[in-house]
Amino acid sequence: MSYCTDGDLLITSDLPLPVGVSRSSYVQMASDEIDMLISRYYKTPVLFGTAELQEKYKPTMLLLKHINIKLATGRLILAIDASGENQSVHAYGQSLVAEAMKLLDAIVERDIILEGADGNSNEPSEIATARAVVYQLDATSGVEDFYAMTRDDFSHLLTPYGVTGG
Repeated sequence: MSYCTDGDLLITSDLPLPVGVSRSSYVQMASDEIDMLISRYYKTPVLFGTAELQEKYKPTMLLLKHINIKLATGRLILAIDASGENQSVHAYGQSLVAEAMKLLDAIVERDIILEGADGNSNEPSEIATARAVVYQLDATSGVEDFYAMTRDDFSHLLTPYGVTGG
């Protein structure tokens, strides 16, 4: 279930697409990404079954549609211009994705509440582990050794012309 249609995308329908790429697949991928991110707090997909509910919670529906359109269009533009040769088109695609992700981050951080959407039963304390934090502070970790070696043995490479301060 997508929050927008292929016809909603912000590109013309006659734009040539690379082989194997379809507008509908990008719409669905963007919708799946939205669901993945907001499912920490909401049951997904966010649906309003009756016309009365759709009218009552229209702002939520339009917000999700807006995010879906921008994310799908931006990712599709970036795929079309994968070489990055057309910098203005590439920048437009990146800006669309950035705008969509900013809105999704606001939903995930609970700055924006999706009115009318059914909440998940998860409490924030139960889902706090959704973001991985890796600590490798142990005697056998090679990570700290690598960075210690870099700081100690190669610090002259990290300063301009091998000159150290003071």
